[in-house]
Amino acid sequence: MAKNRKQRSKKVGLAPGSIGPIGDAPREDARVTFTEYDQQTAVTRPFSGVALPPLPPPPGVVRWIASEGVGDHMLLESLGRLYGIHPLTLEDIATADQRPKLEDFGDYLFLTFKAVYMEADEIAIEQVALLLLPGCVVSFVERPGALFAHVADRIANARGQIRQRDAGYLAYALLDAVVDRSFEVIERMEDHLESLQEEAARRPTSKLLREIQRVRREAIHVRRAIRPMREVIASMAREGRLVGSDNKVFLRDALDHVVHAVEALDAARESADQLMDVYLSGASNRMSEAVTRLTSIATIFMPLTFIAGVYGMNFHDMPELSWRYGYPMALGLMLLSAVAMIFFLRRQARK
Repeated sequence: MAKNRKQRSKKVGLAPGSIGPIGDAPREDARVTFTEYDQQTAVTRPFSGVALPPLPPPPGVVRWIASEGVGDHMLLESLGRLYGIHPLTLEDIATADQRPKLEDFGDYLFLTFKAVYMEADEIAIEQVALLLLPGCVVSFVERPGALFAHVADRIANARGQIRQRDAGYLAYALLDAVVDRSFEVIERMEDHLESLQEEAARRPTSKLLREIQRVRREAIHVRRAIRPMREVIASMAREGRLVGSDNKVFLRDALDHVVHAVEALDAARESADQLMDVYLSGASNRMSEAVTRLTSIATIFMPLTFIAGVYGMNFHDMPELSWRYGYPMALGLMLLSAVAMIFFLRRQARK
């Protein structure tokens, strides 16, 4: 699983509102695209560092500025200077270890949350930040990738109703894309737990226990990343001016999806706990069976050991020692004692 540990200690000594290189994404890999669309057309071009056009855009036009990698300080400075973004907001965008939240600054909404998705068979968790302004959405992700590729494709090819909607709907679409990607992780986790259940039924091993513990840790980690999105989306649904009343029903649907994801993660964690209980119970049963077998063997040999000990004392006044049939008698007595003990133990086991 991808690590999500950040080094907040690097901010020691920086003034509030400082845009420092905090986080794991390489700062030189930031890629920014600038998209404007309406019902008829959609134009996307790289952000070349020129001044941002003023807000709001022309009527009916929605603007989307997408930054993959949060290290483009030129973009952040332009946002602060031209769009009136507060320095503390810019600092939060550049800091890749923020608590998920929604802040209303009057002229814009600032959202930050975690995105969870599969990347090369590993679970990746990264921070996403959104700025919702009049007619404009600015998105930031930590690393270049395909997190919002489906949204960009819907805009470019006029799929769905995104080209007929406003910037509030675009912000919802980006949120919904993040929620949908989390279900890829949850479904993979559920499939893996099913295979572990089958393996536990066949032959539980110590390797299986380690795998169960790993999946359980992943479920807890992913839940910790996804759960705060409930409060973010619920707060966004209560905001009417920038979000738009027509988009609230879509946000409530996204909220239902987040609740479903959290419940599925709770179920996955419970399944992992049950698998651990099954494994530990099976291990205890196997240990009990092994102890029972060893105890049975020791019980069978107890009378044999007694007989051998008695006739191994070599006293002169033991008539069996000089008897011609003493040795066969001792062996026969041992055999008879062993058979009798085996018969007795089997009879006890049937009760």
